[in-house]
Amino acid sequence: MSQSELSQEIERLKQENSQLTELVTAKGLLGNGQKLLMCGYLNKYSERPGSWLAGLLNKEWNLRFFCLYGNTLQYFKTEKDMLGHPRGYIDLQGARIETEGRKRGHYWTFNVVKDGARPGETISLVRCSTESQNTADHWLTKLKAVGCPSMEAPDRAEPPPIADVRYKEDGMKRSSSAHSLASSDTGGPLDRSATPPPGMHYRGQESRPAHSGYTSQSEMSDAGTSSSRHVTAQRQGSGGTPTERRGPSTVVHRVCQPSPLSSERISYNFEGLRNLIMVLFAATTIRLMIENFLKYGIRINPKNWVMAVLTPEAAPEMLLLWMYVFGFIGLIWGVTRGAEWLRKSNEQAARASTKQGISPATAHRNANQFVPLQEAGIFFFSAVFIAAELGIPVYNVLMNAAVPVIPGFILVLVTSVVFLKLVSYVHCNWDLRSARRNNEIRVGERGSSGPVYDLAGNAVRYPENLTLNNLLYFLAAPTLVYQVAYPRSQRFRIRWVIKRMAELVVVSMFGLIVTEQYVSPAIVNSYGAFNELRYLQAFERLLKLSVPTLWGWLVVFYTLFHLLLNITAEFTGFGDREFYLAWWNAESIGEYWTLWNMPVHHWIIRHVYIPIKSITGSRYAGILASFFVSAIFHEVLIAVPLHRIKGYAFFGMLAQVPMVIVTEWLKRKIKKPFVGNVIFWISFCIIGQPLCMIMYYHDYVHFHMSQQQIPIPKMNMVPIPGTSMEYNG
Repeated sequence: MSQSELSQEIERLKQENSQLTELVTAKGLLGNGQKLLMCGYLNKYSERPGSWLAGLLNKEWNLRFFCLYGNTLQYFKTEKDMLGHPRGYIDLQGARIETEGRKRGHYWTFNVVKDGARPGETISLVRCSTESQNTADHWLTKLKAVGCPSMEAPDRAEPPPIADVRYKEDGMKRSSSAHSLASSDTGGPLDRSATPPPGMHYRGQESRPAHSGYTSQSEMSDAGTSSSRHVTAQRQGSGGTPTERRGPSTVVHRVCQPSPLSSERISYNFEGLRNLIMVLFAATTIRLMIENFLKYGIRINPKNWVMAVLTPEAAPEMLLLWMYVFGFIGLIWGVTRGAEWLRKSNEQAARASTKQGISPATAHRNANQFVPLQEAGIFFFSAVFIAAELGIPVYNVLMNAAVPVIPGFILVLVTSVVFLKLVSYVHCNWDLRSARRNNEIRVGERGSSGPVYDLAGNAVRYPENLTLNNLLYFLAAPTLVYQVAYPRSQRFRIRWVIKRMAELVVVSMFGLIVTEQYVSPAIVNSYGAFNELRYLQAFERLLKLSVPTLWGWLVVFYTLFHLLLNITAEFTGFGDREFYLAWWNAESIGEYWTLWNMPVHHWIIRHVYIPIKSITGSRYAGILASFFVSAIFHEVLIAVPLHRIKGYAFFGMLAQVPMVIVTEWLKRKIKKPFVGNVIFWISFCIIGQPLCMIMYYHDYVHFHMSQQQIPIPKMNMVPIPGTSMEYNG
């Protein structure tokens, strides 16, 4: 795109943004034109649903994005929803704040209340909490500034009823969760024709500027369902006031409005269609489960998995390989300590020369003249030991066919993780050592801006971090990047750990069921189609495998990144627990790889991308090097336990580079986020992982089994009533 085209595009986007801002402001979507005083996330309290099933899907406390416009408080699900209608609208006139202090040890809670219609009655408009006392104090200050006095919450026999301050898509009558708000002053049910109770606002009752043409969603619903809908066409009596009633002359069509599925709608509620999709998905899954049971029966045997892990074949060799891993960790620590000893020796030599009358600059230069040679030797020994730590176990697992797949995979995985950690440990300490020679302090050390703290709560500076305890903590911590100290959590939550461990057991059992009952038979049944090149049947087997593969992949993600890493962080007190981001919303392949595995992403950026980019000056060289390193480890983790290097995972990862370019181009051209997201899901759930699994299984069977050894799943043949045929799925 040329400079002129880019300028025109920027100008067009500015005009479009201005028009959109005017439109949503005219429709009252941005605080009715009032100035935004404060916004941010708070936990909003909702009454616990009555049924246990609803309780599983809904929480008492939900994170919501609050906006304070003058004396009105609105909340949205996320900040991205601010251009739409808020989920709730609260009038703060006459409201007051009851502070409840700290709940559950670290939640600062306050309640916005109003006086009810009856004497002495108090109604809760919204109850909020936050983990930060500063955030709570800031909100209280802003709310006081708009006329909401603050006081401590009084002791009550029961909490005040909660007003329903949500927006409603239609004009149907709404019953409040607070019984005192369930009826108006006359005892009848509340509707839009009645004056709302204090703090409650319905759509259509707040003032909006006039607007021609199509109206917003709230105006559409108001026109058809507000109190004006309950009146009929006006009849002018003789000399009297107009009378209104329902009848044949009732005016039905009052405003210009598009169809619900039309693109002119700003927003609409498709919750029913979402429920339909969930019902169809559940029905399809149940049908597949019944079909699988009729075809294979029950194939689950956890005992085989446990025995394969605890008592593998070639157990002595496996034990020796584990000892190799821990032995090289000690060697790397010794090399790092030796490098620091050399640095201190040079520093002492420089000070001795200065005392003899040599200028400090000359003494420093003379003492450090052999530093390049020393660093080359340190790099050589570090590289040899780190490569041996990874290479020896990987080579033995690859060449020893007696090593089972599962124990071999666990050993290769742990070895690879330790390899990445040691690379980061050596690389980071080299940088800190170089900075100390130049009398510099890196960010994160004591004396720099924003230091972090060690196990004892003390700020650390190189070389104070070169202790065995520091290295062992790094090896145990759920991170791959080394730094002198890490953010620390304040307490250990034993009940939280017990819950997560229970989840770990349940999710692991579910993963075992998916693997044994669904993935394994589908892979075995695909062998013939792929071996004989029956393309249509092979594609059918690929699609059939995609669903259980997706379930297995989600189980692995949840088990590893959410449960295991969080449990490890709780035991080690590791504070930064952002192990993944919202990768499921990725709009391109490149965005996915920056969101789904944050520990590896941080390691790649720090130790591959930045060094390569600084050397070559090319961003694309850094990206290509990052995917190349990732491709090597994907091939090692998948192919080595199967004792067969074929390069499927390696070239599959390298193929991500053009896919990143294509999806980024589509994202810019089409400007539809869902397109890149759909491409991502197709590439990973249908084409990528199932195809890779089938190809590796095909080679494993072809090179390690004879035709008679190929495992064929046992099928339960079910007779079809009224025929001599049998059903086998």
